[in-house]
Amino acid sequence: MNRIDLLEFNVIKTCNLNCKGCDHFSTLSYSPDIISLESYRTDLSRLKKLGIEIKTVGLLGGEPLLVSNIEN
Repeated sequence: MNRIDLLEFNVIKTCNLNCKGCDHFSTLSYSPDIISLESYRTDLSRLKKLGIEIKTVGLLGGEPLLVSNIEN
């Protein structure tokens, strides 16, 4: 079985710049560039069918917690 130690998804470009010590420069406005949760599930399902084991999944972006259904 093939293995990926770290797979990172960029879930959103928008950022609220509220983190302590923030030095991120990104748009404060809403960005429609949010990929649906179903799209990520489809991608992960494809990797599983290919026999690829993923150790860790990272969620990246401006501020991933701005995505309302991120906990799903």
